[in-house]
Amino acid sequence: MKKMMKALVAVPVLVGLAAVPAIAEERLSLSGEMRVRGWVVDQETNDVDDAFADQRLRIMGKIKAAENVNVVFRTDVTEANWGQYDGFGSGRLVHDNSSMQWDRAYIDLTQGIFNLQAGLVYAAFSPTSAVNVQDNGIVVNVKGAVPVKAFVILDDDGSAAATETTPAVAATDADDAWMYGVSVAPSFGENVKTEFFAAGYNGGDTFVDRDVYAFGAFASAGLGMATILGEVNFFTGDHNDTTDATGIQGWLAANLAVTDTITIQPALWYAQAADDNEQQYVVLGNGATGDFDGFDPVWDVGTKLDNEKIALGRPFDWTGAGAGVMGATLKAFAKLSDALNVGASLGYLTVEDDDIVDADAIAVAAGATYEVMANTSLQAQVQWLSAEIEGEDADNFQAGLGLFVTF
Repeated sequence: MKKMMKALVAVPVLVGLAAVPAIAEERLSLSGEMRVRGWVVDQETNDVDDAFADQRLRIMGKIKAAENVNVVFRTDVTEANWGQYDGFGSGRLVHDNSSMQWDRAYIDLTQGIFNLQAGLVYAAFSPTSAVNVQDNGIVVNVKGAVPVKAFVILDDDGSAAATETTPAVAATDADDAWMYGVSVAPSFGENVKTEFFAAGYNGGDTFVDRDVYAFGAFASAGLGMATILGEVNFFTGDHNDTTDATGIQGWLAANLAVTDTITIQPALWYAQAADDNEQQYVVLGNGATGDFDGFDPVWDVGTKLDNEKIALGRPFDWTGAGAGVMGATLKAFAKLSDALNVGASLGYLTVEDDDIVDADAIAVAAGATYEVMANTSLQAQVQWLSAEIEGEDADNFQAGLGLFVTF
């Protein structure tokens, strides 16, 4: 009798446990990517010669709490170079917590055309993400006839954590650092799209206060088989108490559909150099000069390898000396089969003010993406930069090979 009673009690318990995955699956949706990559880097400009591998599992999740009420998160797991942590691989948290990162965790509410995100959020403006920030704050989207995006984000609360070597640091208290901005993106007919934005960064860290502002405009126009695109950005304000923030930059490009499978993309790049007592800005982000999103148009040939370990970065200050840029790129993309896509790029970069630094470079890149299985691709990219800086030649060779699975 006792055995029968235990069996009768166990049945609903087991049924309940079996129902849990079904309930979780209904409320939770997941997406993401697992990637394993190998790299070769041989750079004369900074004397680096290395070959290594790395990996990352990125998981994006949405938990549906109610109709139009969601909790969204994103985490990167095991993000590290192979063998970086002796005895631990990349699968455990170590002293610097580098093998796991949470970079999204926010409440997402939608009511009609209004959307609110509150928590650990990300916000960006323009195709180049000339303004981009990830931190705790609020993002509002209005999805009307003219889309509007606005955000207010606390980038730094002004306090510094104490450490064993600097216990007094926690007693210091700087101004809070806030980032904020608004963009509007009106369209004119079906072929003309625009975006206009303004953003600011006020505050700083324990040692530096900044007041920097960014303004920008983007437009694209479809003209038959061609699409013309362009963007202008303007930065101003105070980099610190003695140095002004400055930046005038822009680009003009075209997407030319030569055939159904071949596209050519010529582009021109320009940025004004900084004068004495000025700091050139090319992006407004975390810490004012940070760049969470990244933008690497010279090396972008259609793979997911250009904006990571072998990135050239934003071309507007490609020397890092505030000398600006005058340059051009020409790219070609081709779909050779249902599974194989290839791309190539040729670019020339020089500086806007050679009194700051005398430099120019030729940049060549080629890449391919091959779908080996469903949602699985093998990607490869090689790139070469031949630079002359202050009369000295420097050649940089970089290559990457990666296996990507998206879900």
